Amino acid sequence: MRDCEFVKMILLAQGVCCSVPFAGLAWKEWLARTFASLNMQHRQAVMVTYWAVWFTRNQVVHEGIVHYDHNTLSFVVAFLREHDVFNPPACLRPLRSHGSWSASGSDVINVKFDASYDISGRKSVSGVVCQDSEGLILVACCYPHSYVSDPFQAEALACLVAIGFARDLGFARVLLEGDSLTIIKKCSSETNDISLVSPVIADIKEVAKSFQHIRFTFAYREANVAAHTLAHEGKTFSSPMYWIEDAPRTLLAAEKERELLVFE
Repeated sequence: MRDCEFVKMILLAQGVCCSVPFAGLAWKEWLARTFASLNMQHRQAVMVTYWAVWFTRNQVVHEGIVHYDHNTLSFVVAFLREHDVFNPPACLRPLRSHGSWSASGSDVINVKFDASYDISGRKSVSGVVCQDSEGLILVACCYPHSYVSDPFQAEALACLVAIGFARDLGFARVLLEGDSLTIIKKCSSETNDISLVSPVIADIKEVAKSFQHIRFTFAYREANVAAHTLAHEGKTFSSPMYWIEDAPRTLLAAEKERELLVFE
């Protein structure tokens, strides 16, 4: 576990660093020193992460069940939240959503998504930002995709990542917001889609049944700058990246610049 990059990625996404400068130590001694260097909340995060990764590994090896990276992280965060272990710090960095936040109720989560597309490599990156009713970041992620046929499919995949991410984190009431009007209309429609992205739309509608309340909303690019920036930021990473109650500096800078334009 201590040398597993996947485990390190999940722990770092939770703000936990388990690197102890004693590479030659036996596993048990390394683990003991690691736990001694962490506070109680981080110790619990480490235990739940190890358990979740081991369970996922057994499902892959023995049952052939393949998991996306974000599913394991989402499970860990949701489990810690459910057991009151994951406590948000008092100083969260705000991302205000002027002109886009319209849902009522403090328990509604605003999930923004967007996609970037590389036509030469036929690849895309999904950017997702989850915020509460005050515009504070709860979770953000960027997720790469391969063998993507066109920008239209890239947007549909971004919506699927966003809604799956929200479900796995245990959010019950969600406002799903994207700047692709066509995808939003398809997801909101009660009729069966017959376009090339119909399988993805069908998956989105199936996941949507998991929520107490969900609404798909169109947002202009200017109001969706957070997810848009994150989707392009994701091009610099070779694997999925996650931020809990934080975001890359480029995202924060872009949102701050947008806010200045709003108030001018």
